[in-house]
Amino acid sequence: MTTYRPEVDGLRAVAVVPVILFHAGIHGFGGGFVGVDIFFVISGFLITKILVDEHRGGRFSIAAFYERRVRRLLPALLFVVVACLPMAALWMLPDDLKGFSDSLVALATFASNILFWRQSGYFDTASELKPLLHTWSLAVEEQFYVLFPLLLALAWRLGTRRLATLMLAAALLSLGLAEWGALNKPAAAFFLLPTRGWELLVGALTALACEHRDAGRALPAAAAQSLALLGGVLIAVSILWFDSATPFPGLHALVPTLGAALVLACATPAAGLGWLLARPALVGIGVVSYSAYLWHQPLLAFARLGRWGAADSLALRWALIATTLLLATLTWRFVETPFRTRRVCATRRGLFRAAGLALAAIAAVGVAGHRSDGFKSAFDPGQVARAAAVDALFAERERLVRAGTCQFNASTNPAGVRAFLDRWDCAADRGQPGLRTIPLIVTGDSHSADLVLSLKLNGVVPLQMGGAGCSLTPRYMTRDCRQIFDKLGVLARGSRYYEYVAIANRFDSEEELGPDEIREMVDYWQGLGKKLIFFTSMPDFPLYKASIAHAWPLRANLAMSRWSERPEIVDYLASRGVHVVHTAAFFCTLSPDCGYRDAGGDLLMADPDHLSRAGARRFGAVLLRGDDLFKGIVARAGGATASALVAAHS
Repeated sequence: MTTYRPEVDGLRAVAVVPVILFHAGIHGFGGGFVGVDIFFVISGFLITKILVDEHRGGRFSIAAFYERRVRRLLPALLFVVVACLPMAALWMLPDDLKGFSDSLVALATFASNILFWRQSGYFDTASELKPLLHTWSLAVEEQFYVLFPLLLALAWRLGTRRLATLMLAAALLSLGLAEWGALNKPAAAFFLLPTRGWELLVGALTALACEHRDAGRALPAAAAQSLALLGGVLIAVSILWFDSATPFPGLHALVPTLGAALVLACATPAAGLGWLLARPALVGIGVVSYSAYLWHQPLLAFARLGRWGAADSLALRWALIATTLLLATLTWRFVETPFRTRRVCATRRGLFRAAGLALAAIAAVGVAGHRSDGFKSAFDPGQVARAAAVDALFAERERLVRAGTCQFNASTNPAGVRAFLDRWDCAADRGQPGLRTIPLIVTGDSHSADLVLSLKLNGVVPLQMGGAGCSLTPRYMTRDCRQIFDKLGVLARGSRYYEYVAIANRFDSEEELGPDEIREMVDYWQGLGKKLIFFTSMPDFPLYKASIAHAWPLRANLAMSRWSERPEIVDYLASRGVHVVHTAAFFCTLSPDCGYRDAGGDLLMADPDHLSRAGARRFGAVLLRGDDLFKGIVARAGGATASALVAAHS
């Protein structure tokens, strides 16, 4: 029989707390997302231990296995989902409510990870505003639970040694696919079972390894404690050092997963790290960790959607974390425990029937929300019209920046980056009267496309090539972005006409602008042999569309702008001969108090952090009038397009 190990609950606490802190935006936990990877290892470990014990004792039953999974996972999950319904109706606009409805259907069919993978375009609703986004990991586990017990039953007669060999081969194949995906298809690699399955298999292999320990072939106590401590260090390093720019879940994910495996295999409550993990405080959090995981994302998302504490203050976030733990404790006591102890739905048939009806009801609500366009008819017509006006501005912006043609976006370029580069022709806009070509190359993420639009609407056009979501720091560039920038380098070096390169990004990752990263970025872009211009981050307007629709007051968030124009950054760039444009300062001249409307009442933004046509026109005019370097660049503008110049040197 599998015995209870309190240090495993302690490890669950180590997994869930960083996840919550990461999603709450608590500084210092940039790698907190690896808590999910630790959970995967724990799940694979415990499931395999149970299944191996049952096969050895001749007690294995697939029906009993699924009954345990239903009792463990569904009651708390469905309770939290039902609690989300009134909050979604209260604070979501029709488009968001339709997306939420889709997530209900996906949840009921164990396909949340597939849905969120398909929704993971660069301009999709921000992840922090999706109440059920975190259920993707539950879907991965559920899909694993469908396949793994059956495959284990079929392979059991081979013996545990051959079984371990098969698992290892499958894990290595999955890891290889994950590493390739992290560099080439990061969204798919993040969400889907084939690139996550190896983490669960690491747990399964750890369980088989523990068979040897239990059979009397254990390591000496000192060695076991040292290995457990090493595992704890690996987990800590990944939580504290990784960030959103770390390629994941490829080889980097080995750090937390192997750390978790070492802790599971080697830690004991008697001494060392195992003793620490077995302390009552950590065990208590670990016991309620599943419910805590379920509650944290909806609470944080609805707090943002409902504008609880509009500034998203640190005090509010800590209050939500405390509320998460309180609700988790109550849910564990009054929902999880009664089902797991059979005080509710005592029979297997009754449990399966109730679960089926509940999932069908959730799916029905989701289907109704999808087919009614987010219950649009129930909303105030004025709200719907204002939200539609913002959608129209964004659609116009996409057309004007030639999204998918001049700016690579994986969601709008399904043929891939090579096809995008083959048909790219954005040196200058052919056939448009009144546009003069300037000796400037503009690149970066979608914010660089806004800069190009701002210049075009004021009569001048640079060479444009970039990619949505592309980092300007080489260590963080995906393979697609690297191909784009390599091609741009060929064009830049091959043409004497272009004297300047302007780089513009959102810079929403603090690590992108660390001292080493800044130095690396400048080295890379000055390597093109052009004079470099650096645009600091644009202001952004959280909940922009909702604020317009509900007529809420809204002012710019300047946090990222201020981060990107810190004195140490500006001074270093100046020492390297880089011209710095303080983007927020120019933008904030467009409207009173750095707002989202100009003096004439026109909306300056097409979404929270991209300019509308009116905003781009005004921003470009202010830039060309107020920046002396840009005045000089425009003075050297030519009347002909630069397409022929680029073609001659391609």
